[in-house]
Amino acid sequence: MPKRISKIEVHATGLFYMIIELLLELFLIKKLDWYGYFHAPIQWMQLFVIFGMYGAGVLIINAYPFHKGFMSKAFYYVYMTAFWTFYEWLAVKAGMLNYHHWKILYSAIVYPFLFYLGIAHIYLIRRLLK
Repeated sequence: MPKRISKIEVHATGLFYMIIELLLELFLIKKLDWYGYFHAPIQWMQLFVIFGMYGAGVLIINAYPFHKGFMSKAFYYVYMTAFWTFYEWLAVKAGMLNYHHWKILYSAIVYPFLFYLGIAHIYLIRRLLK
C-alpha cells in the first residue's frame, strides 16, 4: 500500500487509536458492559485486538483523500464506515466480539466520528510539526 503519511504520522496515529480503543474499552466494556472481546475474564488474545488498532488506524488515515474534493472525502466516510461495520459483523460471527447491550447500528453511527477524530489528529500533528 503506498504511504501517504510520514513515519511520525504513522506512529502518532497508531498510538492515538490505541488510546481511543483503551478508553472505549474502559468505559463501554468495563463500566457499561455493552460488548466484549472473546469471553470474560480478560484473555491474552485481547492484546492482539488492542494492538490491531495500531494497524487499523494507520490504514484508515493512510486511505484518506487529503488533497481531493468534498465528494471523495464523503465517499471515504461512507466506504470506510461500511467496511469496518462489515468487519465488526464478521468479528461477531467469528466469536471474537460479543455484544451485550450494543448493536451493530451503533457502530455504524460511531465510526464516522472516530474517523474524523483520527483525521483531525493528523491535521494537528502536521500543524505541530511545522
